Amino acid sequence: MDTELDTGAYIASNVTDGKEVTIASRTDANTLVTADLGGGATWDAADVYYIAAEDGTGFCLDMYAAGSTYNVPAGDYEFAQSFIYHGNQESLLRTMPGPDFTIADGESFNCTVTFHTTNMDETLMGGRIYTRIAGSDGDWILFLDIDFRKGARANLTSDFSGSTNPWVLFNSSLYANSPGVRCSARVDELNVETYNMINGFSPNTDNITIAESGMGYKAAVIGGNRRMYVANVKMRDDNNEVVVNGDMMLKSPPNKFDTFLWDDRVEVVINDGDDITALAYFNDRILQFKRNSVYVINVGKEYEVLEDTLPLIGIEGQHQVVTTDKGVLWVNVTGIFFYDGRTVTNFIYREGERVFEWLQTADGGILPTTLANMAIGYIPKNNYVFIVLDTGANGQSDIVIVNLLTGAIVYGLATIANSTNTVMSNLVNDIDGNLVYCLYNTSTPDTVIKYFDETAGGGRPIVQWGAMSFGEEGDKTAYEFGVRSKGLGATADVALAYRTDDLVAFQDVGADLPDNANLTRDVRTPSAHISGFKYMAVIVYTETADVDSDFELEAPDLQIRMKSRK
Repeated sequence: MDTELDTGAYIASNVTDGKEVTIASRTDANTLVTADLGGGATWDAADVYYIAAEDGTGFCLDMYAAGSTYNVPAGDYEFAQSFIYHGNQESLLRTMPGPDFTIADGESFNCTVTFHTTNMDETLMGGRIYTRIAGSDGDWILFLDIDFRKGARANLTSDFSGSTNPWVLFNSSLYANSPGVRCSARVDELNVETYNMINGFSPNTDNITIAESGMGYKAAVIGGNRRMYVANVKMRDDNNEVVVNGDMMLKSPPNKFDTFLWDDRVEVVINDGDDITALAYFNDRILQFKRNSVYVINVGKEYEVLEDTLPLIGIEGQHQVVTTDKGVLWVNVTGIFFYDGRTVTNFIYREGERVFEWLQTADGGILPTTLANMAIGYIPKNNYVFIVLDTGANGQSDIVIVNLLTGAIVYGLATIANSTNTVMSNLVNDIDGNLVYCLYNTSTPDTVIKYFDETAGGGRPIVQWGAMSFGEEGDKTAYEFGVRSKGLGATADVALAYRTDDLVAFQDVGADLPDNANLTRDVRTPSAHISGFKYMAVIVYTETADVDSDFELEAPDLQIRMKSRK
């Protein structure tokens, strides 16, 4: 303790004079050297004072033995302390410096706990003090359970030291600049609970978090078993060596989302040559995403079990997957995928047939995008899925809107109008379910928060309906299309087009649609009857100018004549 008090890390609070100074050194058991109290104050024999570790770094314990009828075994005791963080997560132990405390048979520990509240971690909820016979290698036994609201108690089931204001300020005049506090408790007998029993791991474990500077993980999700799963991790292993493992997944103890032990690795799929890029949870399953594949892992049982492997539909990062109340959606250059807890479907296919022209314009071209820059979000109130095709686009970005209930898809060209040198963040939901993103200007730099307004009109939409299947080829002829619309714009050049299974690009049908003031059905007839197809997709699109803000469009109707068989 002599060396510890020479470090300048402890504070002496003179309660009588209302002064507080740093302890410079310890001369002997009766003498401490401090800085000048100032203001003419001096240390007097009658002064009341407390000692605390500064800046919320730990507890100090002042004790005396008393009584003769208690159940504490006689002996010399040493002590260690821990912090308790949000979620009842306990740190590793740190031995408390100072002389051993001797107690005789029948005596109790009468304790005062002091703590300095400056610069406290906002997640810090309390702490614990443990004891054992000095010099032994026995288990650390719970001595005091400390709560920063309720005070201290001698075990995990008894009442705390006070129901109101259990913590007392050293001196109210010191509170504004240097708030030290104290509380009292008595220990009449030792507990049976040890650190190992309370936490499920030894206090001698090298590391129980991934909080060290430079450490971290790239994906995380909370499962229904109330465990946090993290993946693609940089941390210390059981040899205290720093390791980086791109396909490793770890799990926390239940409800302890910041506690991670090396022994809690989830090694369901490893050494496949690919790194984990994202995690999602739905219906007792974790979807573990890599760049090339997706693994479905059942976490609803005692042990994690790999249920399915989905090759060639992976993603680049967490921004390309979103969890909804109906399942998990993710997006890549091959489609829009949906997992409902049992099966995976791709929105661009139906019954094995390609029904949507994913990333394809009306003339057969490909909308500009890169896999790394695609992002996805969800608005639960109307079941809309928003996909931004290029979050790194300078000046503008195209989007895709999918109605999760009907499967209808809308392409919006240049819908995200950003300024030059501006890029987008990923898409997230706020507390009200609204879809939010940030715009970051790389030249200013400024960050602006934006909301998706799914009710706003205008822009240059490409509305595509799911292809209708008409059975086997032949025996049918399509001769008329009808569509009801309004507010298409006087200069937007809005066209109706179709594509059948034997066409690469969409084919326009007749003249551009008119700019109707009210919802009106317009008919378009192809230049020649369309025959010999198995399925047909229809779109309404414009790529030259914006439609009006009150733009409305209903699903088209199709007139088909079936050829009777004799």
